[in-house]
Amino acid sequence: MRFLRDCADAVIDLLLPSVCPACLVADGPGLCSACAALIVRNPHPCPWCAAPRADVAAACRQCGGRGIVHIGTATVACAYHGVIERLVTAAKASGRPSAVRALVS
Repeated sequence: MRFLRDCADAVIDLLLPSVCPACLVADGPGLCSACAALIVRNPHPCPWCAAPRADVAAACRQCGGRGIVHIGTATVACAYHGVIERLVTAAKASGRPSAVRALVS
């Protein structure tokens, strides 16, 4: 029964995305301005592991400048918590197309 409900929710979300995919309260179909303002940007990622740093000259506390094995460089535009975490969860676990659209825009 849950499968059918999830499928129906995905179809409705695809056809009638009327709310913000992050908070599910504000008018949609895209991200509302309140949720967009809560996204934490990563302006100075470590070039080796993409962990956030205070500034470009700061040493990385995650990898110490050694990076990740078998990965040349990495980048991350936003921190994975709050709005971004809810959108990724909605996209992956709930199959919500509006959450996928919000993540790629």
